[in-house]
Amino acid sequence: MTPEQFEQLEEFRVGAYPIIDFWCEAAVEQHGTGCKIGCDACCCFVVTVTLVEALVMLKNANGLKTVEGNRRSLVDTANMFMLREPETRTVPWAKRKEPCLFLADGKCSIYDDRPFNCRTHIAVRQCTPGQAGNSYVDSGDITRAGIELCKQASELVSIPLAFGPMPVMLLIAEGFLKAEQSVIEAAYRATPFLDTLKSLEFWSYLEL
Repeated sequence: MTPEQFEQLEEFRVGAYPIIDFWCEAAVEQHGTGCKIGCDACCCFVVTVTLVEALVMLKNANGLKTVEGNRRSLVDTANMFMLREPETRTVPWAKRKEPCLFLADGKCSIYDDRPFNCRTHIAVRQCTPGQAGNSYVDSGDITRAGIELCKQASELVSIPLAFGPMPVMLLIAEGFLKAEQSVIEAAYRATPFLDTLKSLEFWSYLEL
């Protein structure tokens, strides 16, 4: 990525995340929340991110260090999703209790740069150990706002708008950081389910 793209990505980070946080804080004030520091019940589920968000996560020093230090396991996990292994369905994956790559000592190591999916996932009541509650404050308006912000950022930074499981998107984002953009875009086009228009086809596979 060029220095200009990095600067534009930072503009997105400092401009967009506070907007979503403001909405979520308002929801918590209205509904309350059982979330607390040390609870990681929501950190063992399939998390979807956009390519823009994955790039922000890798701009974080802890994020990049974590990816580089766990590349082998990250590649293996990403391949499971790419090949659409049965255990990557939502329920089987949750039963695996596979912790998020960025979970460290019960806390998110990239909390300030966590994706919209994590920011808007708020349990109304306290979760039992290892089991996330089933009532969430995740307004459709907040979700649409997050997608629109990512769309604007994609246009600003000149990268494709794509959705996918976090492991897959992190590897593609790493490619954007380290390789020529034309090479990465070729790989992107060769991965059909990452195409925005086909993303719903992929996510239907993750049905409960």
